[in-house]
Amino acid sequence: LFSGNRMLENSWYHNLSLNFSDFNMFNFTNIMINGNYSKRYDGIQNDLTENANTISRTLTPVNVDAANETIQGMGSYEKRLGKVKLKGSANLMGSNYTNKINGLDNKNKSFNQNYKASIDTNFKEWPNFEIGFEKVFSNYTSSASESAFVTDKPFANLEAYFLKNFTLTADYEYNNYRNKNGGTTSKYDFLNMALYYHKDGSAWEFILSGKNLMNTTSIRRDGFSNNLISAFSYNVQPRYFLFSVKYDL
Repeated sequence: LFSGNRMLENSWYHNLSLNFSDFNMFNFTNIMINGNYSKRYDGIQNDLTENANTISRTLTPVNVDAANETIQGMGSYEKRLGKVKLKGSANLMGSNYTNKINGLDNKNKSFNQNYKASIDTNFKEWPNFEIGFEKVFSNYTSSASESAFVTDKPFANLEAYFLKNFTLTADYEYNNYRNKNGGTTSKYDFLNMALYYHKDGSAWEFILSGKNLMNTTSIRRDGFSNNLISAFSYNVQPRYFLFSVKYDL
């Protein structure tokens, strides 16, 4: 059930952003840094009221006195060494907000971290590849519970030209997803491949591709709402193949 509230007042926001970028053509280095901080006063949140005698719940929008804060930082670094490029990135986001449950303040915190590093090549006459590793940390805390999830994800990509008119591409990733507090664990991987045929000067292109060649059936994700810490399992499309024909006018 939803109940309105005619006594709501406007919320107030503070927002601060910082951006930095540096591209050096002499040593082939590219650096980017972005930061953002936001703070909201008198934020509007739903007050969740549960009826102990029934299974009904009532949501009512109310102004929350406690300030809600979000801070996010992202950085990336690229360095080219001849035909090889080194890449690294980091993305961190933390939030601190309060909502209402049965009229009482419910304090919530989340802190998510994503780190990624890879190396790739840029050859003209040889196959090109990218190999990397990504690690994700997700930490959620509410007044009633606390959860921490970790994902390890090595990955690899390939692009190869051969027999003058053929191109082969492939991308693979392996996921090791787990709850640090125990319980939820999931390991799965994905492999996609495609073979292209295109003759120079021709408007025609033929593509044979295969998706989810490892035939993974489900994946795991976690989420954090105002009232609930959740781990989800999603069914995914099983292995399938496509033959495509492209014509450029």
